[in-house]
This record gives sequence, C-alpha cells and structure tokens, in this order.
Amino acid sequence: MTSEIDLRRTRKSADQSPSARVNCHLMPCVIEHNGEAAVEKYFEASIREAADGQLVSSFRGRPLNGHRVKLSGDYVAVNVVREEGPDGQQETNKWAVDKTFDEFTYWNWDKVPSANDKIQQALPWLDVANALI
Repeated sequence: MTSEIDLRRTRKSADQSPSARVNCHLMPCVIEHNGEAAVEKYFEASIREAADGQLVSSFRGRPLNGHRVKLSGDYVAVNVVREEGPDGQQETNKWAVDKTFDEFTYWNWDKVPSANDKIQQALPWLDVANALI
C-alpha cells in the first residue's frame, strides 16, 4: 500500500499565517492518543527555564529536561494529516500539510540534553544531504 503526501497543498482548515506558530515537542515516550490535546494548558504552562538556559518540566510526574532546536537553513518540518475520503472517513492514503514549524523542543527523562543525544547527532546530516544534491 502506498501513501501520497502533497506538500504543495494544505488542509482546508489549516491556519498557515505567520502568527500561527506551532510548538512541537519530541517526547521520550509513547502517548497513545491521536488528536487534539490541551498541550498549552497542561504541559507548556509547567515549562521553566533554568539558570543555565536548559528547559525543565515534568510529564506524568517524571522529570524532563529539554532543549529547543532550530532547523538549519531553509528547512521546515511539517505535520501531516490524512485527508478525508468522499464519505467523510479517513480511509484514504492521501495526506495534506496541517501545520509547519522550523523549531522544536526535544525532551529527555531526567538527563540534561547534550551533543550525544541521537537527535542532535542526526540533524547535521541534513546539511550533508543538502551538500550532496
């Protein structure tokens, strides 16, 4: 089964204005929920910046240490959603852009983010790939 993602087309209800900044969090756990959540109210409201600039929070009672990452160059990350089929069901294999962002926050359980984290090691490969094109 193949899927199609059309990056030129956005979902009709998507707000793509510059003021519609999306906060994206890469969590070190699996959250078995697909859909809207009050992230601003229940998670982002508890984020604090420590004296050393690191972000500190907690999720389900466990401590988190975070780091904001800005994507390099002209890279933009996208959140895609499955388009509805003709009968209103989400059974198609076509996806559309819902939100875009150029910055995200990644979190570690009770460990200060560092250059040894896998996400920090992976991001420079975007520049390597771009150089090879």
